[in-house]
Amino acid sequence: GGRAMWTTMDFDFQHRFLLGERNNMIWGLEYREVGTYAPGGNFFLTFEPDQMSYRVFSGFVQDEIELVEDHWFLTLGTKMEQNNFSGFEIQPTIRLLWMPDETHALWGAVSRPVSTPAIYQEASTMNVGPSPYPIWPTFARLTGNTAFQSEKMLAYEIGYRTQVTERFSWDIATYYNVYSGLNGFVFDSFYPEDTYWVMESKWLNHVNGEAYGVEFSASYDVNDRWRLWGFYCYQRTEWNRTPEEGMFHFDRVIPRNQARLQSSWKLAENWDFDAALRYVDNLPSQNVPRYLTMDLRLAWRPTPYCEAAVVGQNLIQPHHWEFGPENFGLGTTEVRRTVYGQFTLRR
Repeated sequence: GGRAMWTTMDFDFQHRFLLGERNNMIWGLEYREVGTYAPGGNFFLTFEPDQMSYRVFSGFVQDEIELVEDHWFLTLGTKMEQNNFSGFEIQPTIRLLWMPDETHALWGAVSRPVSTPAIYQEASTMNVGPSPYPIWPTFARLTGNTAFQSEKMLAYEIGYRTQVTERFSWDIATYYNVYSGLNGFVFDSFYPEDTYWVMESKWLNHVNGEAYGVEFSASYDVNDRWRLWGFYCYQRTEWNRTPEEGMFHFDRVIPRNQARLQSSWKLAENWDFDAALRYVDNLPSQNVPRYLTMDLRLAWRPTPYCEAAVVGQNLIQPHHWEFGPENFGLGTTEVRRTVYGQFTLRR
């Protein structure tokens, strides 16, 4: 039972211009108004009040400065936002690019993005579960918190790219992210209700942590019709949290290693064949094993305006897990082998 309806009105404006000979400026404004109507709700999700509206005013400005002609570029920018939940937010960024010649580029960046609160974190009651432990049915009840603030990140990045030959290029990037005020839970009450038990917590900004990793990719044009592309990513996360929050925040909620090898082959003027081999590491905290799978796509374009394709996804195994069941049944995702046809018309 229960139903919900969202209405959104959005206006945005952008303007780009040159300021002198070395400054490439862009700025913009946006206004968004969202209305929600969710009368009654149900056992798993209710909103209080059941009818709300909120507004977001935001603007950004960015200046790309050519410090040394064709070699050094500095980009400065910031986004500013006023919203009903966390008030005024500012998200600055700075990026420096060095190009010693046309085939090499070295860059670094520092930025401070934020994730503003969602409406369910402020004004909802969610019942999640039930949990298989203990034996009696137990639900996690997450209640809205009007004091919930934005989740913040300070991101540091360094990268390098080179065009080795006309057909071969590769790049590498490293990052280090510092998180503060991420959502977490402290279940401070446990009580019976009807035929089940309830563990209750508000949404809290209790989790801090860091993530770091490296990404490598390479592209090789075998000939004018065939391109190979590869990608590898290694990443680690470390969280600081209270013991009560362990059931919802794991150190391995993202795979430590991921890799992808992709082939794009133009068989004929109007025939394309794409293949991708993907490897994803295991998630020990959710008992999800590592997996290797493949996607294939064969497309035919009888005219420039239409395309027919046959697509196969996750073809190696009949199915695999991407996320496992947590203590209260959150995030369970099983992906099955899929084959389907696709027809696209373009104007």
